[in-house]
Amino acid sequence: MKQQIGILGCGWLGIPTARFFLKQAYVVRGSRRSKEGLAQLHAYGIDAFPLDLSNGTLEGDMTFFSGLEVLIIAFPPGTKRNPSITFENLYAPLFEQLKKQTINHLILFSSTSVYGDATGVVTEQTAAQPNSPGGLLLLEGERQFQALPAPHKTILRLGGLIGKDRHPVFGLSKKTSISNPEGVINLVHQSEVIAYLAALIDSPQKNEIYNVVNPYHPSRKAYYTSIAQQWGVVLPPFEKNSSPPRMVSAEKIIQTHGSHFTVDKLLKESP
Repeated sequence: MKQQIGILGCGWLGIPTARFFLKQAYVVRGSRRSKEGLAQLHAYGIDAFPLDLSNGTLEGDMTFFSGLEVLIIAFPPGTKRNPSITFENLYAPLFEQLKKQTINHLILFSSTSVYGDATGVVTEQTAAQPNSPGGLLLLEGERQFQALPAPHKTILRLGGLIGKDRHPVFGLSKKTSISNPEGVINLVHQSEVIAYLAALIDSPQKNEIYNVVNPYHPSRKAYYTSIAQQWGVVLPPFEKNSSPPRMVSAEKIIQTHGSHFTVDKLLKESP
């Protein structure tokens, strides 16, 4: 019998993840805060539950957690909208609820932003020294997450997420200049994250952290110029000064779960 999977924060990445597992005959639940979000889940055939962490408490339908064998925590920290948000009013209410549950495998989406200004080749052994509100919140969330009593816990430090309808080139096109032209990209495609989730659910580890970043690392200038030409996007000029490059390595997850980075040169799709 297929496992029951819950996706907490079933949005841009969560919906295609849920649809993938539904096609594999898993039982999948998704949570959203708004009526519009819940209606969107229902439209895709996803069993939808209202859950809200925005007020410093966990509110909604707690039967979402009942009987789950895998829980994917997929909501972003939201510090861009609310820079004052803290662990206590975001993750803490959820983690208190999870201490009461008997979920076999917890998966937390984090970000490579926890590495801050680290340069060179960045692995999971590199010291996490975030320098942004979001990175600081994620790192504290990671630390508390690892103390939860679930048998299997996985933290995925995702690179910059891209997909058919999401790419940083569009934001860059609205700037007056683009910084750090010789820095390298550290991106991952939506479909690649989903492929690794499938591999991790098939073969869970006890307590692991993985970088999930496509191993294609051209310079920012070369990559974004190519993407802009492919999609007909006009970019502003690149600045001349660059910071030391940072290349986030996904070698650990490749070695343990195989290579699922299938979007060649991250140039596959058009918007």
